[in-house]
Amino acid sequence: MASTEETGAPRCDKHKVRMVKVRISYPDIKVERSAFQCVELNCTRYFTDDRGYIDVVDGSVLAEKFQQCCPKCNGPMYFSEIEQDIEIWRCPLS
Repeated sequence: MASTEETGAPRCDKHKVRMVKVRISYPDIKVERSAFQCVELNCTRYFTDDRGYIDVVDGSVLAEKFQQCCPKCNGPMYFSEIEQDIEIWRCPLS
């Protein structure tokens, strides 16, 4: 299984630009992990392999209500590429 760590950075599902690797912390459960963050000014979008696309506003994580889900494992997929105006979504676990 390949993660986004191995397949490359996802794109922001709002701005369609490559995201950058960062560390994100969940203060309520005292966990820190790898994530990807949009580089657009004032964009609140992040992507993690396990939670998919989320917004972080004023330090609070807001779960995304709509996720593209993998038909094989039902996990969240990430926006990988644009080919001839078609969005390509991939599963970080397959």
